[in-house]
Amino acid sequence: MVREDILNWLKAAISRGENANDAAMRLITAGHDMYEVNDALRQITFEIADKKFAVSSPNEEKKEPVRKPQPPQEVQELPKTEVRGRKGFFSGKSVIFWIWAVMILITLSAAALVYFMSI
Repeated sequence: MVREDILNWLKAAISRGENANDAAMRLITAGHDMYEVNDALRQITFEIADKKFAVSSPNEEKKEPVRKPQPPQEVQELPKTEVRGRKGFFSGKSVIFWIWAVMILITLSAAALVYFMSI
């Protein structure tokens, strides 16, 4: 049997917007029996779940909002754009130039290394 004072205190705490588990822990630390507090919390949880997921009786009519038919929308065709190759730092002829430049730098670095190692 659930104690009514614990049940009412938990309901009041939840209605104030407090977390149910925090309220239960406060009751336990205040000296109430842990099992009684957990039983009250379980009962409140079941009550809330019953209210939230209550099934209407079959005799009740479900009222659905009336939807007005919408006129068909015209599809606008997007302007066609010409797709061209990338213009950027590494595109087209610039790629060949950069490969050539890097090869020259490597060759010069190797030649400089050989020259300074022989001195």
